[in-house]
Order: sequence, then structure tokens, then C-alpha cells
Amino acid sequence: MLGISVYFRDYDEQYLKEAAKYVFTSLQIPEEDYSNLDQKLPEFFKLCNDLKLEVIPDVSPVTLGRLDIPKNDFKALKEKGFKALRLDYGLDDFKLVKRLQEDFNILLNASVVTPKYIETAKEVNVDLNKLALTYNFYPHTDTGMGWDDFKRRNWLFKELDLRTQAFVPGDEIKRFPLYEGLPTVEKTVESYRMLLQLN
Repeated sequence: MLGISVYFRDYDEQYLKEAAKYVFTSLQIPEEDYSNLDQKLPEFFKLCNDLKLEVIPDVSPVTLGRLDIPKNDFKALKEKGFKALRLDYGLDDFKLVKRLQEDFNILLNASVVTPKYIETAKEVNVDLNKLALTYNFYPHTDTGMGWDDFKRRNWLFKELDLRTQAFVPGDEIKRFPLYEGLPTVEKTVESYRMLLQLN
């Protein structure tokens, strides 16, 4: 599946209107501009809903604070229009993941998921059929995952029948503050084409 990343600092409605099916954003990275988020977020969700785009926000414990939501009040996220959550650092309580699956499409950080992680999730009856794994993107040149490591991890997830998503650099709009493209795999354009064919 193909999608785009959108950040509030560079928020552009026209860009959304030209997008694919999925929109990734982060509500936890420190360099983002979260001012007026209480006004921006409802407009963002409404436009994405009108355009039939699924929003996948990257969240961590700091996200709730940025949205003035009490700790662990995930019901408030649902009321604000969240339908999916990509759980990042600090949200690795499997019982919580299971509970969140009742209200949200859940995506986990594929860059840190291991076979042991999956086994523990199974033990508390996390529904693996309703999970997807999204790799990290890497903010500096030469910090991305190697192609062999990526393939090895992806084959493991495929054997477990888990869906995966990864980031490739865009042709035009690139994320602040470095504007370098932020790929999952640190490779050539040809490798990105191969990456797209895996999904």
C-alpha cells in the first residue's frame, strides 16, 4: 500500500488532495510545531475523512500531553477523530495494545519488533491479524537500515503473516529539519523500487 507523510509544520491541503490512500504523521517528534494543534487537528482529520484517506499518527506517551489529554485516556483520542495509532517508544504494554485494538487500527514499530515480542503479544491474545508493522524512517544520511537486514526482518514478518510498511524518500517534499528524504533503507533509487515491490 502506498501513502504519504504529512507534518503540521508544512501542512498543505492541496498536497493531501493529491495523495494516495494512507497519510502518516507524527504527534510525538520534538522538532514538530504543535502550536494551535487543537484547531489544526480537527480540520486535518475532517479533510482526510472527506478525501477517504486513512490517517496513521505516530504516537508515544508524550502525545497525550501535547493534546492536553490525561495519561492513558485513549478514549479521548477516539473522540478527537483518531482511528489508527502507530505505537512508538514507551507504548509496549501488550495488554494495552490488546485493549487499544478494540477502538483503533494498531500499527507497531517494525524496527524494534522481534520474534520474542510477537510471542509475548500472542500470550496476551493480541490479535495479530489486526496488526501492521511500520518501520522507522531515519533522520540522517547513513543511519538507515541496511538492505540485507531489512529483507531478513521482512521475511520473518512475512512468515508470521504480518503486514509491513516502510518509508521511501519523496521526489519533492522532504521532511524538516534536514530535508534529506528520511528512508527506512539506506540504499539507491533502484533499491527503493525493489522495496515498493515487496508490499
